[in-house]
Amino acid sequence: MTVTYTGTTPEFKFSPVKFVGITPDPDYTVISDVSQNEFTLTFDGPVVLNHENAFVVDGQGMNYPFESIESNEDGTEWTVKASLEN
Repeated sequence: MTVTYTGTTPEFKFSPVKFVGITPDPDYTVISDVSQNEFTLTFDGPVVLNHENAFVVDGQGMNYPFESIESNEDGTEWTVKASLEN
């Protein structure tokens, strides 16, 4: 028996862009103060980050938006500022 699904929604296409790193390096950085809330995310190609698709996941079913999200000209480096105060 064969089951065939048809529909109008195109299949999901994975992005060829890869996450390269984050500064400061979380393996060597301890965030001990709310003033340490700025992070730079680097990708090997252009991406689009905004308040709808980039946020901090609390793990308790809650998400917290970034205070700001800014990109370099080609969209490969993004500086995000987290709100670390609850």
